[in-house]
Amino acid sequence: MTIPDLYAMKERSPFSAASQSSARTRVRILICDDQKLVRVRIREMLEPDPGVVVIAEAGGGHEAVRLALRLKPDLILMDLSMPDMDGAEATRQILARLPQVRIVAFSSDSSSESMGRMFAAGAWGYLLKTGDSAELLVSLHRVISGNRVISPPRRAHATWTRPD
Repeated sequence: MTIPDLYAMKERSPFSAASQSSARTRVRILICDDQKLVRVRIREMLEPDPGVVVIAEAGGGHEAVRLALRLKPDLILMDLSMPDMDGAEATRQILARLPQVRIVAFSSDSSSESMGRMFAAGAWGYLLKTGDSAELLVSLHRVISGNRVISPPRRAHATWTRPD
């Protein structure tokens, strides 16, 4: 599949209302995060969507590269901080061999340096783990439709005031 093919998916995108009733290929997603609980939760959020299918999960960068090259997903949700190879390097390696794949960073790091590293590696988006499930789903839909995404800025720490 080439980039023009991905843009053509916009017409038959599993996310468009018109395509919900027509036969089509579901968007194949690879989830990459070193925390199993995060991977499981993301899978649970995505599974009810009839337009997507989670084809695999990777717990590290090396595994992400290996699975991506073998399974050729449409979209990869990539954690930035992983113990064996970070998400930026995994993104570079994957896109060097599979340039048609859309990779979205998924991180708790909101620094401009980290965002810059992922975009320089070729990521289509950068989402913060502090976002909610609806934001994640909408953002993934936007990327498959050909748009780039960045999480809205968030406060670094929530404040809580004790009620009197």
